[in-house]
Amino acid sequence: MNYSFEEKTVNGILCAEVTGSEGPVTVLEVPERAGGLPVASVGHRAFAERGDFREVRLPDSVHTLQSFAFYHCTALRRVCLSDSLEDVHDGAFRRCEQLSLVEASIRGGCFAVLRDILGDSDGGLTLRLHLPDGEACLVFPPYVITASDNTMARTIQFDISGSGYGYRESVSARAVDWRGYDAMFRKAVIDSIGIAGDIALGRLMFPYALGAAPEETYLRFLREHAGELLPALVKRGMADRDREGDFSCRERIRYLCGAAVIPQEALPAALEAAAAGKDAALTALLMEYAGHRQTGDAAAASHRLSL
Repeated sequence: MNYSFEEKTVNGILCAEVTGSEGPVTVLEVPERAGGLPVASVGHRAFAERGDFREVRLPDSVHTLQSFAFYHCTALRRVCLSDSLEDVHDGAFRRCEQLSLVEASIRGGCFAVLRDILGDSDGGLTLRLHLPDGEACLVFPPYVITASDNTMARTIQFDISGSGYGYRESVSARAVDWRGYDAMFRKAVIDSIGIAGDIALGRLMFPYALGAAPEETYLRFLREHAGELLPALVKRGMADRDREGDFSCRERIRYLCGAAVIPQEALPAALEAAAAGKDAALTALLMEYAGHRQTGDAAAASHRLSL
């Protein structure tokens, strides 16, 4: 792919700033070098209002996203980056309404970029974190802010609905408050059983800094609600088969089978959805789980079948 760029001087060093590209693409891989220069930034509105790419991959050389760099990219679902990205200007990913996954390698202990991206989005967002000493998966619910004019007090009052804003407060520029994140769970359950299920699965499947008490809380929730969560996960997986990764709907189903928390009565609806979607592998996994459930060895099913 041909990228356009401009030369910039940053801290006395000559660098390149990518300003756009030619031709449609599904995965946009910003180059590490352009014109022989290291690419240090993505320019103002460089890829704004594009409808072609579903994924953006940023190299470690990129330290800055200028304002509205990826504004209103209607098909964008996934962004891959690292904490080498230090400065995300206003609106860089605003109105990217399909964006649901940010995958980040955190090598230097800096979470500022994640804080910026979370602050720029009020929609549901999943952070898949690769840390020096482990893996984590954090699901952030959506939230809504409404403003009303208090004429008597001559002020504008803001009302926040949904647990998503509180969840975002657990991420600072330098750290994640793991306990604070887990403590929000009861509020997420009130908002949505489905989103709460994703939060629980994310923490259990990648239990970084997960204490014994919240672990039991998450497991208990899954035992109580697996009957609702499993059919919904199967249908979501059918609708979005091309979304891969280790926290895909398929992998969440595998975890539920392996944890042996799915009640027998939840299986018919899930099997019907999998069969309707003509997904032979998923149907086989659920059927095998059902058989082992009856013999008290449900966990074996998840180890024998690879989706």
